[in-house]
Amino acid sequence: MFDDEPGGRWAAIWQEGAAISADLAGRIYAETGEGSFSPGVDLPVSVFKLAQGTGQLPLADWFTPYNWQSLSNADLDLNTAVMILPTQSGLHPYEAIAVGKQGTIYLLDRRNMGHICSTCTTKDSQIVQEIASAVPNTASPTFWNQTVYFTGGAYVEAYKVNQGLLVTPPSLDQAAGGGHTIITANGNKDGIVWSLSYSGVLWARDAQTLKVLYTSRQAANARDVVPPIAHFATVIEADGKVFIGTQNSLVVYGLLP
Repeated sequence: MFDDEPGGRWAAIWQEGAAISADLAGRIYAETGEGSFSPGVDLPVSVFKLAQGTGQLPLADWFTPYNWQSLSNADLDLNTAVMILPTQSGLHPYEAIAVGKQGTIYLLDRRNMGHICSTCTTKDSQIVQEIASAVPNTASPTFWNQTVYFTGGAYVEAYKVNQGLLVTPPSLDQAAGGGHTIITANGNKDGIVWSLSYSGVLWARDAQTLKVLYTSRQAANARDVVPPIAHFATVIEADGKVFIGTQNSLVVYGLLP
């Protein structure tokens, strides 16, 4: 068992229902909500990495934003899944991305996550990259074809990755977003970005252009409308179909005959 807040309270690992992450070496990553901070012991509004020992889960590394106190006071949790990037070129081949309610993107070196900068006043200078207030009220990002996709409360953004850095400004931006995304594709072709908005609308977008291909509200007679969903429901895909668990049913979307 690992307790990320043994000396205080809160610091929940909730991640809007998203799972914790792991790298190829079996190290485990998660984000936390508000709480009380003690360096390397109590880790609110933080990203942490656990190793796997014999019967143990020791803390291997961590990152806490310099402004954790103001984030915690305002209930601006780090609240998404940590995204493990595939190996990149550049100075930091092993990276992870974290983001929270405030929408600031934190690009971290998984071999040296940065702990906390006690002298920083405007940004965290000890990490690989920080993009402030980029995607407020975001959900967990996804990666495809050297592009990272973020869904904010009202839009979708796509950042190209070059030499291990996110290229700014984002290459694509389109109205209407929200909810964790998944990507379906034929290898590196025919990518589709799927998301389920917090209001319960299923969206499908071309991953190259973010052009809307389909929404669950477009069919006549409300044929495809998603029944009432649980808070932070997430879509999954298997065998060419998209599945959504609702409050009282399982609905399946796919091509009609």
